[in-house]
Amino acid sequence: MAAIRGDGTPLALAVPASREIEPHLPRVTLRASAADDAGMLLVIIPDGAKAAITSRALGGPRDVSVIPAQVARRAGATWMLTREAAAELRDGL
Repeated sequence: MAAIRGDGTPLALAVPASREIEPHLPRVTLRASAADDAGMLLVIIPDGAKAAITSRALGGPRDVSVIPAQVARRAGATWMLTREAAAELRDGL
């Protein structure tokens, strides 16, 4: 059973395994509005492959149309990163 928003659209979508991006695993993605509705968020970045985009998401100008992960750059969000994933962050972040 899928979670449906009040407007009839699904809250989460299945994403097939990518052939270009590792790991080659199917994923689930939430609509950005789910982050807005959540009181608390937990973002987990487990490896260095996402270091550059994590740096842009946390340190660059906020533009969720370019970097959707920035919806989680808000009060009530906790970001857990490995050292490798945090390698490109500026000091103080």
